[in-house]
Amino acid sequence: MRVELTAAFLVAAILTASPAHAQFTVNASVDARAGMARLTFVQCEGVDFGLWRVPTRSTGGATFINLTVTANDVTGATVAAVTGNTTSVSQDSRYPATAGTCRVYNAETVSATLRTSIWQNVAMHMGGLPIYGHPSPTVQALVVADLALGGSGVAVDAVGDGSFRVVGALTIPETIVADNYGGYQTTGEGMVSVTDGL
Repeated sequence: MRVELTAAFLVAAILTASPAHAQFTVNASVDARAGMARLTFVQCEGVDFGLWRVPTRSTGGATFINLTVTANDVTGATVAAVTGNTTSVSQDSRYPATAGTCRVYNAETVSATLRTSIWQNVAMHMGGLPIYGHPSPTVQALVVADLALGGSGVAVDAVGDGSFRVVGALTIPETIVADNYGGYQTTGEGMVSVTDGL
């Protein structure tokens, strides 16, 4: 009887003893971010000349798509006028032309009109790009864009925010063949500037 109690006690002692734990360390990475910029900054959305139906042709001269706006801010509607060779040229209403919009944020000069300018904006060559559900052209036509500001300056409000528009003219050459059809985009970028601090 004494032997059995001792055995029972030893078993209980073994079962209730705390197991030994091994120490180990796990690592994780952490990084940090910061930025600095001028208080004033400008962000632009590009000019969209829209989708135009142009017949194959070899006479009649070039076609010009001229974009203007009714106001030099986001309230201004885009007006697209066709000049030059207008024979059978029409706009697809599903893909209308839209002037570019540039937004100014946090200008130091408030409740005023700031000077704007544009450069690298003349005779901008356009390369092929799938757009409007159409592929790039098989053979690129010599399509050229000239961009311009929609008005003079940008009016900023009491917190230094405002917007202005970018318009322009698209030149479609006289000779158009079926392989020229498709999407186009400028191969370079025009630049705009806003001068803060009157």
